[in-house]
Amino acid sequence: MRTAKKLLSLVLASAVVLTMGGMPVFAEEPATAPTSTNVSAGPTTEPTADPTTDPTTDPTTGPTTEPTTEPTSEPAPFTAPAAAPAATYEAEIDGTQYATLEEAVAAANVNGDCTIELLDNADCGSTELQITAKNVAINGNGHTLTSNGAKAITFTATADGGKVTNLKIDANGKYGVQFYCCTGSMSSVEITGGNYYSVLVNGADVTISDCILNPTSGWGAVEMGVGDGVDEIPTLDMSGTTSNSPLVYYDDDTITRLAGLLKVDTTDMDQKEITAAVLKELQDGNYLTGDLANLVVNDKGEIVSGEKEPDQPNNNSSSSSSSSSSSRKPERLL
Repeated sequence: MRTAKKLLSLVLASAVVLTMGGMPVFAEEPATAPTSTNVSAGPTTEPTADPTTDPTTDPTTGPTTEPTTEPTSEPAPFTAPAAAPAATYEAEIDGTQYATLEEAVAAANVNGDCTIELLDNADCGSTELQITAKNVAINGNGHTLTSNGAKAITFTATADGGKVTNLKIDANGKYGVQFYCCTGSMSSVEITGGNYYSVLVNGADVTISDCILNPTSGWGAVEMGVGDGVDEIPTLDMSGTTSNSPLVYYDDDTITRLAGLLKVDTTDMDQKEITAAVLKELQDGNYLTGDLANLVVNDKGEIVSGEKEPDQPNNNSSSSSSSSSSSRKPERLL
């Protein structure tokens, strides 16, 4: 019986095989259909890089990728280093420049015979510029010298031939310029200030032309002096010069000294008569020339130019003199 069933199963199985006739057996359809493929175009596979020709491929480690780095900020613009400040010079002598006028004066005093050319305004503070060599000229070229010294510029007894031209002087001391027992000249010079006078001709022989002299005191533009120890009679040739004060002034102490130097017989003379006699000797001896023909003797017995009575200096003057002009003498330089 069991054998008959096995034979029947074998017969049925053979019948099924014969019925399918060798048809292929399909696999079970997947739940999701695959994406269609273009058979004619073939598979779209990216080509593999050839390590022998691709510079970005390392044959030992595979493809390499260059990192990209974005700049974090714009580079700073180039800035040139600041240039050093240009050197400045106040004066020049024969092409050599000097940082200060004081240095130029020191150089000029070595040998003399030169001209100091001012290149800029100069402020010498309380320093007094003393010219000690012969034939030294100061050409201001229109610049201004400011000074708080007793005398802004002094030409000493060894400085014959000294000159000042084309210069403005702001004199806050006693005098703008002093000529002491030497020969010298000034032309086209403007002096503002001088608590005593703008110019002191102290036993010197001086020519002044085309200047503007406006002292603070009002006593006079030029003081003609014979200081202690001075035996020379001061000489002045003045022309084309203006002032806010009498052009020339002699106080009575100077008149007394001049009377002795000029050998004036003062027997039985009062001060005014002595002054008149001294003035005549000065005019006859050509000690006063140029525009100084109108010198007169004032009521105090002092020689002044013109009719203007000299005023006393203001109380703010740096002078240590008393209120009377006749009590003060020109100072000795040395």
